[in-house]
Amino acid sequence: MKISLTGGIRYRTPVQFKSGHTFIYTDFDNTYMPFSHDEICKESPLSHSPERRNEFSEYFSKISNFLNTRKDKITLLLTTGRNPSEYYFVERKIKDKNLTYHSPDVLITNNGGDKFYKKDGRWVKDDSKTAEIQKYATNWDSQKLKSSLASIIKRTNPSAYLVEAPVNADFYCYEQDSLETVLNRDNNPQKRNYASFEGDYAGMIEVAFSKYLNTAKIKDETVEMIKNAGVGAEVEYYENDKHTWLPQYKQDGSYEIAPSTKLILTAVVNGKKLSKLFDTREEIKNIIKNDTNDLVIAAGDEINDEEMLNPLNYLELYNVKIDKNSRMEDVLSNPEVLSALKKLPFAAIITSNSPSLEHLRKMGEILDGKGIHKIYCAKNNRAEFLSKIQKAMYNYSLENDEYSFGMGNEIFNDLLAGGVLWQ
Repeated sequence: MKISLTGGIRYRTPVQFKSGHTFIYTDFDNTYMPFSHDEICKESPLSHSPERRNEFSEYFSKISNFLNTRKDKITLLLTTGRNPSEYYFVERKIKDKNLTYHSPDVLITNNGGDKFYKKDGRWVKDDSKTAEIQKYATNWDSQKLKSSLASIIKRTNPSAYLVEAPVNADFYCYEQDSLETVLNRDNNPQKRNYASFEGDYAGMIEVAFSKYLNTAKIKDETVEMIKNAGVGAEVEYYENDKHTWLPQYKQDGSYEIAPSTKLILTAVVNGKKLSKLFDTREEIKNIIKNDTNDLVIAAGDEINDEEMLNPLNYLELYNVKIDKNSRMEDVLSNPEVLSALKKLPFAAIITSNSPSLEHLRKMGEILDGKGIHKIYCAKNNRAEFLSKIQKAMYNYSLENDEYSFGMGNEIFNDLLAGGVLWQ
């Protein structure tokens, strides 16, 4: 392929137009959103400082300018560990502060559990995601499991008070959407013995408990129920979880906010706990199957993004199996692995220095040395998030003629104008 900075793309041979579409799956906190929850949701410089507000607006204006003129060629999918209510809360706070923000085309919550599309300015749940999860997760039915879990709670703790809340959190974090608000507007005398089901999700069930309940008994019977019913689910139990601060009521009705205990059931899909990998894998699977020459870009900053960011997790789509006990250097020396990686329509962007992703940064260095560019590191997320996306698109366009043809000269030359050759 020859490149003309003024004339766009010139091809060695004619190519058949396919698509040239780019799907960007990005984590929210510390990736797509480089500003903290408290900055957005509390009184902060984002409320009154022109300089800080300009930083926020400038960041999202650049993203908007890049994406808005390419709506037919780029889809932005936000994939987050937050539940829907948690994300909606942040969006409302952004709007309340009158800040510039580019809302995604698709919202995926609960680490791959639920999917939403925008319709008439509102988020609408994609019910087909439930069917997708049930297809791959043995005997998983979130509504039936919820009912079974409620029965276990009442049987083991007859005084338990079952409640539902948008977010199992305190008022400080989520205000009117919090469990603290739900409980405090409820005069039920049994509320000090609450068991709170959070939301209604396709691939996950979460319950938070008052410290006065026998949660260990609930956990044990839940594990037994899952085993006996042959349900494809993983059970996680966090006692006095320091990430879950909730009301603990006293006999006189007063309360303190303290670490709480929670139980989480997550669907097991394709032999693994449901994660963000589910959606990116399905996207790449369809690209390969339909030969559309599209590109999937995944971006994230922490361990819950690792499955989605690791390019080796997609090689089974080419019937290439990885020996997990082998050294990374040996795996990345295998010609079959390298051949599959080279044609894989995927790029990962790491937006932090988290030690949990160090092995992926090392993998990226090894692959770069072999001329295979699949992992990009943004040392300064706010400054580099968009530029790394552009770099990934540019490099893939050099490897795939039909992608670059479908992408079009305008986008390609914009990438060059953005300096991707020198990033």
